[in-house]
Amino acid sequence: MKIRYDRDFVKYWLASIISSAGSRLTYVAMPVLVFDLTGSPFLTGLVVAFEAMAYVLVGLLAGTVADRVDRKRLLVGGDLVNAVALGSVPVAAALDALTVGHVFVVVAVSGVATVFFDAANFASLPMLVGRERMAAAYSVLYGPLTVVGIVAPGLAGLLLATMTPAGVLAVDAVSFLASAVLLRAIGRAMSGERDATTRRSLFAEAREGLVFLWNHPTIRPMTIMSFAQSASGGAALGQFVPVAHNLFGPARAAWSASVMFLAFSVGGLISTVVYPRLRKRVAAGRVALASTPIAAILALLCGLPSSLVPLAVLIAAWATIYTTNASNSIVFRQSETPEPLLSRVNAAGRMLAWGVGTPAGAFVSGLVASAWGPRWAFAVAASFGVLATALAWLSPLRSQPQPAH
Repeated sequence: MKIRYDRDFVKYWLASIISSAGSRLTYVAMPVLVFDLTGSPFLTGLVVAFEAMAYVLVGLLAGTVADRVDRKRLLVGGDLVNAVALGSVPVAAALDALTVGHVFVVVAVSGVATVFFDAANFASLPMLVGRERMAAAYSVLYGPLTVVGIVAPGLAGLLLATMTPAGVLAVDAVSFLASAVLLRAIGRAMSGERDATTRRSLFAEAREGLVFLWNHPTIRPMTIMSFAQSASGGAALGQFVPVAHNLFGPARAAWSASVMFLAFSVGGLISTVVYPRLRKRVAAGRVALASTPIAAILALLCGLPSSLVPLAVLIAAWATIYTTNASNSIVFRQSETPEPLLSRVNAAGRMLAWGVGTPAGAFVSGLVASAWGPRWAFAVAASFGVLATALAWLSPLRSQPQPAH
């Protein structure tokens, strides 16, 4: 059966598109909401930090749990928790009881739910479609997801022109409910048989994934480099809203920030076209060696323009290289990890890179932006990019052989 006519896959596909669109709206609306409530670049940057810190707190646990339980139930549960958490924001706003503390609790809870969802989702697709149809499934799934990533930030800007940020979060809450209903309706199993007799403690199984990552001669340096690169991304993305407010004024801040997020998504789309072709010819290690210094230079240049168009162009260029580097690290980790360890090793890698690196970058850039102005966030991003470059070039990635043509 062709993948497009597989009813269970279509339900999974629809759930992914709907929830991704809603999450992209929140990605723009949440920093706007915090900045509206506080006027603080530091607290706005902490939104990105809080979203990523969930990987530090529960990343290894989530990967281990996802390898032990029914993944479909874990996916549905993650969607429902997200729906309730995000839905509480417009309710509190309607009652005139919304506080910045409430918002950060929601961000933290949503982040934890998303970590468990990701851990289950990472290993669910091969079970759903079979390994022989994975290439077709990825093609059908991730093309539309990339388009959603481009369209949604612009849509968020339009929505923010007509409704409050809390109202946009209500839209995302509904999207999570729709995703949960679709995933619940999938009839096919998304987990293999579980043998409880061979089960060890959660700590022992989580440690197994972390030990594999740390002992691998190339996954380890790739992940350490990704930590610094993720810090670079957190430093810049956490200050998009304050930068827009500072450069273009309060009246145009929400729309301008949406354009900046849109430019970042466009860079991601370009990367999805370029990266597969690049990896056929260039080893993963050499992709990392080349992309890190280019990303650092482009991040620094993003701090120079004073008008929106050149700023958006530079952000798109930076995002192309940044996303290529991130995708390279993830794909490399997937290709080098044995199947029984996939969820745990992926969770460990994301914990170290996204969970530690992104909050670190957002925290530092928030402090710098509060002291010297939001545009200095791009200098912070460039500094972390220089660190990523050094880590890559001083590692065994330099000696990785080229792929055979």
